[in-house]
Amino acid sequence: MNNYVYKCNKKTIKTKYWICTISGCKVFVHTDFNNNYLCGGKNEHEHAANPELLEIHQTRQQIKRRVMNESTPIGAVYDEEMSKTSMSSTAIAIFPTVHEIYEGFAKTRRKAMPAVPQSCILDIPEQYTLTIDKKRFLLLDEVRVRRERLLVFSSDIQLDLLFNSSIVYMDGTYSSTLRLQQHYLSDENFRLLCRKLMALGLMPLDKGVNSFQDVRSAAQCLPQLQVIQLLQYFENNWMSNIELWNLFGLDSRTNNICEG
Repeated sequence: MNNYVYKCNKKTIKTKYWICTISGCKVFVHTDFNNNYLCGGKNEHEHAANPELLEIHQTRQQIKRRVMNESTPIGAVYDEEMSKTSMSSTAIAIFPTVHEIYEGFAKTRRKAMPAVPQSCILDIPEQYTLTIDKKRFLLLDEVRVRRERLLVFSSDIQLDLLFNSSIVYMDGTYSSTLRLQQHYLSDENFRLLCRKLMALGLMPLDKGVNSFQDVRSAAQCLPQLQVIQLLQYFENNWMSNIELWNLFGLDSRTNNICEG
């Protein structure tokens, strides 16, 4: 108002009470809840007006609104708003950099989002079941067994890409592991054994079984329980259907080749 900046100091049912942001200045303004002017702001301020501060405040508020209502990266929001700003050159010169305001806006965005659920029993807000352009995104929400819930998210465009692709790359996250990480990191012989198992998928299909037996024979010098468990797991879960995971002869043999 008149190139001065106020902050809300108190609210009642019908009125907002605003005070000047400069400490010690006693000028106030009253508005209704829709920010329509009621009274105040006619006394002289104890300091000069600072139009640049008002410009900065308005731009920060615009960035804040977008951060709270969009999923666009904060850095991108900042760049877009700064590229079209009408602030004066003085205001632009003293406006905070994206690095200076990033953490504050990230915290604002986290507060506006629902808390991370602690179980599968939760209600998904409608805004998270739709894409940005308000089309379906949550395809399936099914409780399969007690404490287990299946959620499938995809846009229609993503489904079209999936069903029209001749090759589909997959990745997975395992709910349980063999807990061999420390053994893998500390034992060079065990690490070599694991790499031989991983290399089986790159060998000709007709050599897969014999190559696995060669790995088993070479593992005889590693009598640790972890080696026995790993080989037993691999045989039970992977050797029964080698065709499913054999990549010999394919142009794209890893997910990495299709990334970046």
